[in-house]
Amino acid sequence: MALNFPNSPVEGQTFSAPGRIYVYSNGAWVANVTPTVQISDTAPPYPYHGLLWWRSNQGRLFVYFEDGDSGQWVETTSAGTTPNGNLDAIARVNIAKAGAVSGARRTINFIEGTGATLTLSDDPTNERVNVTVAVGSHTHGAADITSGTIATARLGSGTADSTTFLRGDQTWVSVPTTEADTLASVTGRGATTSTAISLTNSTASTSTSTGALVITGGAAVGGNLYVGGAINGNGSGLTSLNASNLSSGTVPVDRLGLSGTPSSTTYLRGDNTWATVSGGGGGASIWTCASAPVDPNTYPIWWQPDIGKLFIYYNDGTSSQWVESTSPTVATGVQVWAGATAPTDLSTYRLWYNTNYGRMFYYLDSGSSVQWVDSSPAVGTVTSAFGKADTSPPAVANWTWVNQGSATATDRIYGANTGISIRQPGHALPNAYSLFVQPVPSAPYRATARLRISMPPKNFLQGGGICWYESGTGEFEAIYWEFNTAFTLRVSSFNTVTSGASTNRFNGLEYDKDLWMSLYDDNTNRYFQVSPDGYEWVTLYSHARTTFLTPSHVGLCIDAVNSGAPNLDVSMALMSWEITG
Repeated sequence: MALNFPNSPVEGQTFSAPGRIYVYSNGAWVANVTPTVQISDTAPPYPYHGLLWWRSNQGRLFVYFEDGDSGQWVETTSAGTTPNGNLDAIARVNIAKAGAVSGARRTINFIEGTGATLTLSDDPTNERVNVTVAVGSHTHGAADITSGTIATARLGSGTADSTTFLRGDQTWVSVPTTEADTLASVTGRGATTSTAISLTNSTASTSTSTGALVITGGAAVGGNLYVGGAINGNGSGLTSLNASNLSSGTVPVDRLGLSGTPSSTTYLRGDNTWATVSGGGGGASIWTCASAPVDPNTYPIWWQPDIGKLFIYYNDGTSSQWVESTSPTVATGVQVWAGATAPTDLSTYRLWYNTNYGRMFYYLDSGSSVQWVDSSPAVGTVTSAFGKADTSPPAVANWTWVNQGSATATDRIYGANTGISIRQPGHALPNAYSLFVQPVPSAPYRATARLRISMPPKNFLQGGGICWYESGTGEFEAIYWEFNTAFTLRVSSFNTVTSGASTNRFNGLEYDKDLWMSLYDDNTNRYFQVSPDGYEWVTLYSHARTTFLTPSHVGLCIDAVNSGAPNLDVSMALMSWEITG
């Protein structure tokens, strides 16, 4: 289905599409891909269909689901619950007779026998109510307990109505009215009374126990049956029970599943099987390597860093293969417009390369609206116009100032290019280098930066670059630009951030103001290198790794010292930053 963008969008408006979110910026819809999984205490502010959110303060995973007319967060896993309150009370079943609760017991015990005996007890020390039930000719499992009411035709012959009762020979008959028949032992006949029958016996467990209510035929109850003790005996004749009437107690796990083993590691599946739960909890793992992962079931998403493309392991029902996740394509022969603003001749130019942002846009007609849509790779993998793809866009929050003074650093978002803008106001002598650094890892390692500098062509104007810094001594060494008749690169050692270079290691190479710089420590020597494309490196200078200083940090340096008025500012754009082992 074609993308259907909103009409008359405003700056900053978002639009969710499968796999990405677009943001309306500078007259075009710009792709703004978010991570596969958002991790935070609160819900992400701009969700889209399929986004996973790990609620870190509760350890729970949610997925954002759009059902066609609404969107909501739906939990994919749930934390276990623990009973609260008086656990002893929770484990008991309330027993009532004649409408009044007489106590709580732990078990109802059914005992196989030749008759049916119900034993009631008011003694709170007796934790069991026993019921002896006649052994039937058939044994039912839990599947026989369904819902509804047993039909009277299944209970006996005769006419079942408001004037008849079920006799022990399974015949619906009228109840005798004599007092003797009402209160005495009844064999083969029904019995009735207008008042409740109360039997008190705390030890009755068989049909011969004193005080027991003995029913040798059948029993018909037209109202509620209240039991003050445990119910014992064979319950094979209890079928078609309504599960909604279970208001207390706990159903044993053996009655909940037909197969499998219930335990702390298994869960009841929809097919009545106790089984372990597969998947869930963390989202898809991403494999980053030049070659495809050998285990696509563990790593179904593969990022190929050499070509800057993302692949999905897709099973179409008959085969499995890696499928590239790419931007929209256009017909052969379409001409590309290159410029800072969009073309006006849309019949000729359907593709626009924005020279300011270094991004490709496609003119999309969705049927209800038309607009320029960003079709370049996602943020974080922006291909440099002159070489290696920009990786790991830096953020101000990950850096620390040394001698900041009036220097500033801000996160920058210009179209799809991200990074950090660093500026120092122009000033007179003495030097005042501001360093923006991170701790160094264990050697060997390489710190790589793509830098772009803006500085006026003013003699003896310092600039900026990439540096090593030792916090204990305050010394630092740097590759940096300066202007002295021409723009040049230098490698120098500095005793402090407020002094000039104590030793110039390399002087006078004229170089572009947009290039890659690298500081490389191979655990034996330290190398100061530059590159026009991020691939091929030129070593300007090297020495033993402990010469002059032992680095504790690596990062950027900037100094806008001027030889005289007017004092002009210096600014740098850090387009890419990467530290590799």
